[in-house]
Amino acid sequence: MINRLKVLAVFIFLFIYTVPVTASDNVIYFNNSSRPLGMGGAFTAVADEQRNHLYNPAATVFHNSEKFQTAITLDGIRFVYVFAKMLESYNDSGTTLEEEEIGAALFTAMILSTSQLLAGNRYFQIKLNVIDQMLVNGLEYPMYSTSVTAVAKLYGIFYGFQIGVTGHLYNLGSIDQEGAGFSWGIFYRPYNRSPFSLGLFYFSVDKELAFIRKPFERIQNNTLNAGITYEILEQLTLNFDLRNINNIKLKNYYQPHIGLELVFPRNTSEFEGYRVELRGGTYYDSEAKSQGYSFGFNIKVYMDEGHLNQVFQNKKEGSYFYLGYSFTTEENVYPSKNNHIISIGGTFFL
Repeated sequence: MINRLKVLAVFIFLFIYTVPVTASDNVIYFNNSSRPLGMGGAFTAVADEQRNHLYNPAATVFHNSEKFQTAITLDGIRFVYVFAKMLESYNDSGTTLEEEEIGAALFTAMILSTSQLLAGNRYFQIKLNVIDQMLVNGLEYPMYSTSVTAVAKLYGIFYGFQIGVTGHLYNLGSIDQEGAGFSWGIFYRPYNRSPFSLGLFYFSVDKELAFIRKPFERIQNNTLNAGITYEILEQLTLNFDLRNINNIKLKNYYQPHIGLELVFPRNTSEFEGYRVELRGGTYYDSEAKSQGYSFGFNIKVYMDEGHLNQVFQNKKEGSYFYLGYSFTTEENVYPSKNNHIISIGGTFFL
């Protein structure tokens, strides 16, 4: 376990300091969209518990347990930033830091870096996402959302279907451009190891914030989006989305998004080891008359049970650290032609 963490730490350090960035690029941290954006946004039919509130509330991963399980996701970039600022404030007096001050800084950093709280079992799941960042007005004025999502798995004649709804609150505490929205979704997978899945997703927001997800995530207000995912080869998945299928008045009606994802699992058991995910994608926006391209990767390092039980008791699932990166490029768009999306953190099942 320690060796795996050392490898991940060295990789993160080298990665952050070698990402090529120019003056016209945006670098975006603690953003939940790194995986879907790396696949060209083709994510409506992809099951993912960290990002389903953004692209399809119903498309989540249910854990195989009758009892409710809880998990917390901490954002690594935010944690380091808050911890450093707290230590800096304690150091202003010029005295040596006390253990109590370091402990207080760690506790505060953990609380403020919490990006997701999740609770659920094999039938139902509810989660809270805090400070999702969407860069739509440039680095000096990012937008933030806080979301609550509820998802249920259906049985009987509707076996394989999942339904979900998300409520979004944008820019809480802001003087202007504060508002609310909601989204609902349907997800269908015939059985757990099925090679294909289907998704349907609707998004709506206050008309004053109609632009909120269009520039960066290519999701427009009051639109219905459909997707299909198919495992064309073992561990190689093709994802296809059609956006805006309900509004023929839009110039980008039926906007297509295509993505590929290849997984290299290296697990020593079901919830131990590590896995690497490579992805790429493209889409065409007929309104801007531009083609978008993207690529990215994720690395997950699972913690072993012995180490985890020293920190969190009653381990039920495989907690893990993650590093995610995606690069997107497109002409004729704002805020930037090139975007680097970086996600670093950990999910811990309690």
